[in-house]
Parts: sequence; structure tokens; C-alpha cells
Amino acid sequence: GERKMASGFVVWLALVITLLSVFHSVHSEKTSVGLSSAPLVYNLSLCACTLTNSNGSINVPGSVPGLSHMDLQKAGIIGDPFYRYNDKDYRWISLDDWEYTLQLPSLPNDSFQSAVLVFEGLDTAATVTLNGKLVASTNNMFRRYMFEVGSLLQKGQQNVLSVQFASAENYALKQVQQTPYQIPFTDSVYQHGEPHRNFIRKAQCHFSWDWGPCFLTAGIWRPAYLLFSNSSFISSVAPSISRASPSSLTQWNVNVAVEIRVVSASPLTHTVTATLAGQTKSVQVKTSSISDSLLVNVPLTVSNVDLWYPTGYGSPNLYNLTVTLDSSSSTLSQSHHVSSAPSPWNQVVKRVGFRDVKLVQNPIEGQIGLTFYVEINDIAVFAKGSNWIPMDSFETRVTPQRIKQLLQSAKDANMNIVRNWGGGIYQHDAFYDTADEMGLMVWEEFMFACAMYPRDRPFLENVSEEVRYQVRRLMSHPSLIIWSANNENEAALSDGWYRETRENVLLYAADYNVLYDSVRAVLLEIDQTRPWLPSSPSNGIIEDDPYVQRWGSPQDIHYGDVHYYNYYAPCTNVSFFPRPRFASEYGFQSFPSLPTWQPVTLPSDLSFDSPLMVHRQHHKLGMYQLVKMMEHFFSLPSSLPLGASGLSEAAEDILKTAQEFGGKKVGDRMDEKLRSHDEKWTRSRASGNATSFSEWIYLTQTLQTLCIGAESEHYRRLKGDEAHTMGAIYWQLNDIWQAPTWSSTEFGGRWKMLHYSARRFFSPVLVSAYEDPLDSLHVYVTSDLTSAMSNGSLVLTVWSWKGQKISESTVVSGVQIQALQSKQVYGTSISSLMTSLNTNRTSVVLTFQWTSNVDSSSPLIQNMALDNTIQSPSFSLTRSSHQEAYSLSASNLFYPSSFADADLQRPNIKIDVVGFNNNGGQEGPVVTVSVVSSQIAPFVFLQSTLSGRFSDNGILVLKDTPVILQFFGWESFTSQQFQQSLSVQSLASLDI
Repeated sequence: GERKMASGFVVWLALVITLLSVFHSVHSEKTSVGLSSAPLVYNLSLCACTLTNSNGSINVPGSVPGLSHMDLQKAGIIGDPFYRYNDKDYRWISLDDWEYTLQLPSLPNDSFQSAVLVFEGLDTAATVTLNGKLVASTNNMFRRYMFEVGSLLQKGQQNVLSVQFASAENYALKQVQQTPYQIPFTDSVYQHGEPHRNFIRKAQCHFSWDWGPCFLTAGIWRPAYLLFSNSSFISSVAPSISRASPSSLTQWNVNVAVEIRVVSASPLTHTVTATLAGQTKSVQVKTSSISDSLLVNVPLTVSNVDLWYPTGYGSPNLYNLTVTLDSSSSTLSQSHHVSSAPSPWNQVVKRVGFRDVKLVQNPIEGQIGLTFYVEINDIAVFAKGSNWIPMDSFETRVTPQRIKQLLQSAKDANMNIVRNWGGGIYQHDAFYDTADEMGLMVWEEFMFACAMYPRDRPFLENVSEEVRYQVRRLMSHPSLIIWSANNENEAALSDGWYRETRENVLLYAADYNVLYDSVRAVLLEIDQTRPWLPSSPSNGIIEDDPYVQRWGSPQDIHYGDVHYYNYYAPCTNVSFFPRPRFASEYGFQSFPSLPTWQPVTLPSDLSFDSPLMVHRQHHKLGMYQLVKMMEHFFSLPSSLPLGASGLSEAAEDILKTAQEFGGKKVGDRMDEKLRSHDEKWTRSRASGNATSFSEWIYLTQTLQTLCIGAESEHYRRLKGDEAHTMGAIYWQLNDIWQAPTWSSTEFGGRWKMLHYSARRFFSPVLVSAYEDPLDSLHVYVTSDLTSAMSNGSLVLTVWSWKGQKISESTVVSGVQIQALQSKQVYGTSISSLMTSLNTNRTSVVLTFQWTSNVDSSSPLIQNMALDNTIQSPSFSLTRSSHQEAYSLSASNLFYPSSFADADLQRPNIKIDVVGFNNNGGQEGPVVTVSVVSSQIAPFVFLQSTLSGRFSDNGILVLKDTPVILQFFGWESFTSQQFQQSLSVQSLASLDI
């Protein structure tokens, strides 16, 4: 009898453990203490799930969260979607409909008043049924959906949930057919994409872009839950934090807007309590009816807190805001919980920061136009950063670890801002959480890009709910400093991108105003603590109340921000650059490295103009522009594919083909033309030419570094000029796949040469030189320090390409640079300098070394001196012999001639591993290497096939002068593996 009882107990215990493993509280919010009225939360990721296509010929296991392409790959139906031409070959997936079927668990034994189905994200046109009965239809991947399904659940029976996804392309086409007039968008044909993206609320780049493929994903792309409750629960918490007085940063007003879902019609008393920075406030609300969204405001006043600052200006201090809900109601049995741990549906913890943000647009004495810059806690901040695009075509593969690594790369390159571009997604929670922690500002755009959009009532209502959800979701993050309506839609309208808008501008202007006025209206209902931009680029607004936008060309340099691209003028010539208030986009292309290409290519693909490379080049005339820009700086080496003359001829052929088709189906026609010869190409180049392709990659990355480096330094200098430039955000930070693009980091996170250069040109103190007009050399020192620099001096050294130091002299001394100032410190005639040294432009390179003292009383300066991520060969802060000051050093260089004319000497470059620290197994080893060159070598670039980055790269190495660099591994490896993975390139090693 005892054995039977024990056996029964074991069976009972196993059943309980099984239930505990199924029912548990999962949510993106951080939680701590639990309450008895918490709902039961079932995570749908634990369900048995299948994925089927429209005719049932495919039936494979599905995932929640999941996407059809990923589940098909997991099941072996398809291979890597990024392999070779699979973006085209797998297009059938996007044209089919897909159904996810989930077997739900048995229901709780207790009675429940409500069962709410929660989808954090459905991509995109979905029909949800439960036990064969319609729950709802959805059409927005950016909304959270919550559906009451209690009446559709069956006790004692198997419950089946189905989510059917219609083809996004077919759904969009149906919307087009129901629209009485054409609503244009930027053509995706050259990008091998699909049309009508502006008719569906889905990531616009899923239809392709000039840097990305077309993968029209479908699936339950974010977490999903089933909530059983007899009580009310919290559906969102949106804190609004503002300074209590314009003249003080010591006292803050906080309004915590708590959204509650009331599931009972019985009389209830709800107590909502908010605790923040030692202050607690409770508000009681009585209800007697069911409500999907009861809003309760809890006011707090907080004093004497540590403020949140962007990186480089202070510490990004964060505080926990805890919100609890207690309702006088019956509860479900605790036996259905994993434990008595808290539920994030009745207790929510959000991290917040105290900071004030303004977008300063003031008149400038003696000039037309207005200033345009961000002020954080009364400090004018020069925005240094890059544009963030989706990290992957398949968002379910984007992990918090990948996000953190990429944001860390941005911070390590001395950036203080990222712009979340409007053609992608509102980013994952980990993106904003990490930006908060790192002190990275976020320019957040609503997800509209390069198109006109509908303004019918259903579309506007859909967008309003999207905006309402996303603003409430994101507004707690202090890193988010700007809301922008869209990417380049105002430019498309104002500058006449489309025939339709040129012929009937009033119609499309009305569409534009109605849509974005409604977006702004919803935003201001919820968040009035951040500035609003009507577009990017834009001239901003004339009045807030009544709201009046400043129309005209949004590229006007006197107002707002600009986007600037010039692929033909010599890209280091500053006379071609604009002098804007703020540059929020500018860029130039390059190719990713061989290790990034190799997993998705055949050896025969590894050539500049192979069919695959032409297919991946989504920017019309991109190859032509690369070659033509190279000709300004290099004599193209004969070792490259097709030879030097062949390269130029190939570029001209690409241009001719593009012009022949006039942009009409040019992408498809070129693709067909080249792919028809793919077999012939493969036979003739069976092994490809990885060496020459590697040289091509290296030249494109060197060219990109020259172009973006010169332009970035230009914008930074201009903050001390009458242009009052206060932002440089280049295009783009990252890649969505392996392709020639404008990015500074490759798909997977590997740093291109440009990213190492960004670490230098975004240094807290920049010394930079340029020539304009011809023969006139100017040297500036630009400071982002909040402390002044004193007793500054500039040393100019002239080196011959044969390695000799021709001259070294202190050209200025005793210079004072005020906090946050940019100032010219030196100028000379280049020809006079060359004559005085009995040399010429083609024989030399110039280096500049700036040194000064900085007041050590500033805590910011003290912290910066201890921050190894900021210290580099081009910028350093050290304690001087005088305890009251730090010694600051900044360096840079200037090339007086093109490299085609320069008297470069072929070097022998030796790399030795001189240190290996396994780093305790944390994040990979740190390796120290010594680099020595037999000749002076420009743009020395080390590369490892292992994951990680160097402390510096793409550098000038002087003759017989060792340079010590470190490699920070992102994976585990041995010293021998690292040595075997190394290679090195230099411009002087090529026949240029």
C-alpha cells in the first residue's frame, strides 16, 4: 500500500512538474516581486507546431517565434537563403501562403473570466482562428495584438490555434487594385525586388533595397502567449519624464501612464503603485465594466538623481521604475504556475533615465536659416554616428548578443548616436536596452521610407494603432532622443522623384500631410518630451502650435538635416561637400571581406564582375562608380580581374547596359544576361581568382575609407564655422547580408577598414588637415570635450616615401581650445613647404601630432583617461607630471598627392604574435601583435579569418618602426589558430 501511494505520488509529482514546465511567466519586461492576482501565462513557444503551405504539399515542424524561411531551412526543404542566387530561387516561398498550426495544452481546472491571446508580432497579413472559428485578421507586423478568446476554448478537448499568412506580395497587390489612383514608390526592379511595399505595414526593405535582398518573410515573428485571468492585468507602462523647471536639472516630474486590461464586469478596486528613485505613489481606480484599455496616470516628483548622459559627455545612469497592480478579485490556483514568482502582467520593472533633450533650431545672426542640433541636459552635443538597418533579413535570427556586439562596435568607434532607419523595423527590446546602458543616443524613425503612402481610413487607423503601441513601448528609453516621421518621403515629394507626384502634387501633398499629421497627433497624445521631425531630410517646422511645416527642398543646407551623395567628384575634395547644419546621411560603397563572402559563394564567384557580384550589386551603376572613383586615386593594378583596362571597360559596359534599358527592368535583364553565361563563366574560371578579388576588396575598402573619412572630418570641422554643423551620421553601420554596400561593418559584425577609420575621425579630439583652395593647407583641432585644452602645440613631420624623416618641427604652440570648440590652428602653402624642404608632393606624406593639457578636475576627463575603449594611437589621455592636468595627444596625416602619382616603395611587412591572453574564457582571447614594415606603408590592413576586431587597422606604418596592435576575439581559439588565420595588405604592396 505504501509502495502504491509512493508510486502514485511520483506520478502526481511528474504531472505537476510537466505542468510547471508548460505554464510559466515569460515577458520582455524585467520583474521582481509577485502578487497573488497574477494571470496564468502560457508561452506558445512550448506548443507542438506545424507549418504547411497553401496546397499542403509541405508540412514541417514550425516555431514560435518563427518565420517560414527559417522553418523550411531547419526542416531541410531549402538551404541557406543567402547562398548565391537563393534570394531569387526561393522567391516561391514569398508567393505562397503559409499556415502555422499550434496544439494548445489542456485548460486550467479553475474557472476563468478571461483568456487573452497575445501576439507581440505577426508578419504580416494573418488570419487567426481557434478551433476553426475566426478570431481576427491582422495586417501590421509592427503592432501587438491581444484577443479575447475565452468563449472559443473547449474544456476537456484539444484546442487548435491556426495562424494563416497570406503572401505579402499578393496582399499588397490586392490593396493596389482597390485604390482609385496610383501611389508611387521607389522602383525595386534593379534590386531584384517586388513592388507595392507601400500598401502593407511590413518592413519596407523586405521587398529589397539597394543594399539588401527581397525576402518576404511570414510568421509569428515575436513571442506569443495565452493569458488566463480572473483579474485585471497591466498591458503597458509608459513613463513620461521632464524637468520640473527650465532653469534646473535637480527636480523632475514623472507621469507613469499605466494601461490596464479589465477582464471583469464585477465592481473592482485597482491599486496602481509606482516606485522610482526612493519615491512611491499609489492611485486607486474603481471599475464595474470590462475594458480593453483603462489608462491610469501615477504622478511622481523626483529630486537629486544622477542624470543620463550620452557617451563622451557623462555616465548613462539608469534607475528602476517598478509598477504594481493589485485588484480585489478572485485568483486562479497557484498549482498552474511554475512557482509563486511574479508575473510581468501585474508587476512591471522598466529602466529609465533622467535627461532633458531639445532640438535647438534658433536664428543665426547675420545668416539665413536656423541652427539644428541636439542639446542634452543643456549641453550642445555634436552627433557622431551611423545609420542602422536591419541586421538580418530574418529577424528571428537576431539575438541580444548580436545586437550588443554591433552596438558595442558603434561605441568603440567613438559614436554617440545611431539612426534607426525608417525602412526596417522598430528594433528589438535588446537594442534600446543596450543603447540605454552604453549611452548611445537613438534617432528613431517611424517605419515609412522612399514612397508615397495611402491615406484611406483603414490605413490611417492601422497606422495610428501602430504608432500608439510603439510609442508606449519605447518611450521609457532615455537613449531615444528624436522621433522622425519617415525616411526621404518629403524629399521624394518636394524634389519630384515620381511622375505621378510631379503631375498632381496637390493630391499627394494632401495624402502626405494627412498621414504624417495623424502620426504626429497620436505621438503627442502620449509623448511630448522628445522633438519631432517631419521627415529626414527635412527643413523642419516653422511653428509647433499651430503646426506649420517648412516646405521647399529638404536639401537646403540652411535648415534641418541633409542627405548627400556624390559618386563622381573626387571624394576627398572638400569643395564638393555641402556645408549643412546637420548631415544625417552620406556614404560610399565597398565590398565585404573574403571570409564574409566564402560561406555563400563558389570559388568561381570571387571576381569583381562575376554574374553573382553583379546580381548582388543592387545600386544602379554601383560598379561603374567604384571604378571611376578609384581612377581619381589609384592606377588600377593589372593583377585585378580583367586587368586595369579591362576593369574600366567592364565598368563602361555596365553603364552602357544600364543606359540601354533606361532603368526599366534593367536589374532583371542584366541578371538574365549574365546568368545565362554562368555555366560558361564557371568553366573558364573554375578556381576563381581569390587573390585578385581580395585586392579588389581591399581597394574598395581603402577608397571608402578615404571618401567617408574626408567628409566626416569636414563636417566635424564645420561646427566651428559659420555653417554651425552639429551632426555627422554616415550611411551605413551594418549589413543585412553579404553584398557590396555602404556599410562599415559586414554581415556578421566584422569591421571593414572604414570602421577603424571612424574610430579615429570620431575621436573626442580630432586634428585634421585639408587642401582648399589648391595649394592651401589648413589644419584644425576639433574638440568634443566639455573641458578646455591649454598650452596646445602642433608638430608637423614630413616623411619621404623612401622612409626618411625629412623634417619635424613645432609649427604652433601655446594654443587654447575652448570646450566643444573647432578651430584652425595652422595653415601654409603646400608648394612653399615642398620648396623649403627641396622635395615635391608625390614624394612625401605629412603627419600631425597635437598635444595639450586638459583640466583634471572634470570627472568626465578622469573617466575618459581610464577608458581603454577610447584610448588609441590617434587619441590618448594620460596623467601629466602636473597633478592638476592631463596630457592629451591626437594625431592624423595628410597625403599631398594621389597614390597613382606617389613614389610608393614595395614593403615587406612582418607580423609577430607577441602576447596571447585567453581572457579567462570570456568573449574570446586578446592577442597582441607586432607589425614591422621594411618601407613606409600606407593603409596597412591586418585580417583574421577568426571573429573579432583589431585595436586599430588600415594604418600608416613607418619604415622599421614596430607598431603594437591587439586583436579582441569574439570566439575561442588558440595562438596557433590565430597565427594561421592572419594576412596583411598594404596599398604599397599593389601595383597602383
